[in-house]
Amino acid sequence: MTTIWLAAIVLLVAVEALTMVLTTIWFAVGALLGLICSLLGASFQVQFGVFLVGSTASIFVLRPIATRLLRVGGERTNADRVVGETGLVTLTIDNIAEQGLVHICGQTWTARSVDGALIEVGEQVTAVRISGVKLYVARKEKASTLPITL
Repeated sequence: MTTIWLAAIVLLVAVEALTMVLTTIWFAVGALLGLICSLLGASFQVQFGVFLVGSTASIFVLRPIATRLLRVGGERTNADRVVGETGLVTLTIDNIAEQGLVHICGQTWTARSVDGALIEVGEQVTAVRISGVKLYVARKEKASTLPITL
């Protein structure tokens, strides 16, 4: 049984290395525990029971810790820093024609209007949100030009 547990560990670790989704590694932990039981002379039933309990425990106890430490499931970028910033329209934004470009924070983004309005080249816009690789913008509110009297 020692050879079978060792082969299971190698196979499960290899699958985890290829997929990197933190799934089969927990069964490799259980197989390692089964291997230890085999080396200590335990019966197959005990080995298999330890394998099941060890795998289940590592899934419920170790996986959340590893997921948090490794931040599996998505990598944050600094792209969201453009939200709230002002940009300049460099290609007319027309949601119907599916076109529009905005230069903002030193980058050019494919842009769409949040309200569906046509926004012409040269207008200033405010970034509202990002969806995929598209920046959704709104016309920048123009400052009031009321004369100041003292």
